[in-house]
Amino acid sequence: EQSGPVAGGPQVRVALIQTRLSRQRIEQVMTSRGNSEKWRDSVCDWCVGSRFVFGEESVSLRLCDTLEQALQRPDPRLTLVELLLHRVPTISRTTATEFVNAYLQHVGLRSQGSGPAAGLVGLCFRIAMLDRQRDELCSFVELLERTPRAHEAPPAVRLVAWCVYMMNARNHWDISLAALWAKRRMFVDQVNFPFELGEENAGGTYSFGPTFSWAGDPTSLRDLVDAVKRGHSVDWADVHRKVWAVEHIKDSELFAQLLSSSRNPAMILQQVLPANLCSLLRLSNTPAPTAVQLARIILRHAPHQCEGTVDRPRCLALWTLVLHDRRLSEPLDILRLVGGAQALVEALLWARDWATDRRVTVSPGPRARLLQQLLVLACVQDQLPVSNAQIALLWTGSFGRLLPAA
Repeated sequence: EQSGPVAGGPQVRVALIQTRLSRQRIEQVMTSRGNSEKWRDSVCDWCVGSRFVFGEESVSLRLCDTLEQALQRPDPRLTLVELLLHRVPTISRTTATEFVNAYLQHVGLRSQGSGPAAGLVGLCFRIAMLDRQRDELCSFVELLERTPRAHEAPPAVRLVAWCVYMMNARNHWDISLAALWAKRRMFVDQVNFPFELGEENAGGTYSFGPTFSWAGDPTSLRDLVDAVKRGHSVDWADVHRKVWAVEHIKDSELFAQLLSSSRNPAMILQQVLPANLCSLLRLSNTPAPTAVQLARIILRHAPHQCEGTVDRPRCLALWTLVLHDRRLSEPLDILRLVGGAQALVEALLWARDWATDRRVTVSPGPRARLLQQLLVLACVQDQLPVSNAQIALLWTGSFGRLLPAA
């Protein structure tokens, strides 16, 4: 991703390159460093399993030498537990111990003091090993990011959902899933992987449960940004009830910073009123670069369902990009951003009637041509048939002047 210059700041462009530490890359590095071939597969399996279960932050290339040294010990269990807790300090010792036990069983180094990996965490490791060679499916953390409503389910349900996703993708089913569900331990909800307690969860309802939650001032956007950056679990539904339902967010710069800092911006966007999101996108309240930043986040993460007629954040987000995003010049790029043909047609029909802002902050000629191309694309694409009535609507009204040149 490339970000434009901050409003009022120097004309500096920043490229953000997101990468992932793959098994192939780890093997290349270990080969070039001369690490023992005996432990390469074991080290790679740890990194793959840890990434799948706990996320990208749990692995690094510097771990290779440390893991190799630990595996050479007569009993590496305690060393590996401490190593995992150091890399992922938000998980419990119970979780770390079970993950290590499952790993040692997998590589054939189960020590005399280790117990069986018979819980959900052990299952998660075994499921992760289904993709140990390809290393291309979504981790548990990535699945949460792509399915924001998963956070409405209890932690144990989310873990099982990820296991089912992995098993379905690799067409391999673990018959112990039901038995493990019956004797799972209790979890406390938090950001990313839940905190596992020692005692077993003996039946009962799972529509609610304990959670770690930030107890700061929800009226302060700056405090919320700080909490998210520090990895605190914020109850966004509670923030909505106490603040956002009665008082609109006004600081677009801080709100953009909050969304950019969050691991799951969709959870935040679900709790902001559509009218508030639309007001933050309008240039009367927001500098154009910030509006573009918000628009891209909204198109990627905001809910698709919106019952309103006028206040439709995703539609206004697309219109914002058409008017102000210097990086966008191809209609197919916008089609991908908006989420398909149906969303494009809906957004253009909305813009025809309700997009009051017609000013552009880039060259107006190319913007007019881009809008023409979008209208043509909406009419001729074959994913979603467009009726004659819809075509007539698209090329009349405020867009009618574009028809002769199209």
